[in-house]
Amino acid sequence: MQYNMIIKMTLKNKLLMIIFLCLLFSFIFTVNAFASQGPSIFDVKASAINIRTGPSLSYSIISVQPNDADFPQFTANYPNDLAPVSGSGYDWLKVYYPNASYGEYTNLAVG
Repeated sequence: MQYNMIIKMTLKNKLLMIIFLCLLFSFIFTVNAFASQGPSIFDVKASAINIRTGPSLSYSIISVQPNDADFPQFTANYPNDLAPVSGSGYDWLKVYYPNASYGEYTNLAVG
């Protein structure tokens, strides 16, 4: 009888431990989800990337970001318009890119 009681307590403790771990992981992932909100920062890994006035290769190039340049995916309607835009068979992202003379993100570009 005493042996059965030990097993029941162990099963009860295991159940409590599983519940505790589920709550802990839920909290951790919830905190990480809130902590990760904000614009993504892109690091150019190609030799350069063209910033265009619209989502197609036919749009004008308004900036060329060199290798290792950083720029945020941050738009005027953030975060509602972060979905990629399709054009010319590619997905394009809206970004503000820095105007060097002002040192701030001023121009909306898609591409």
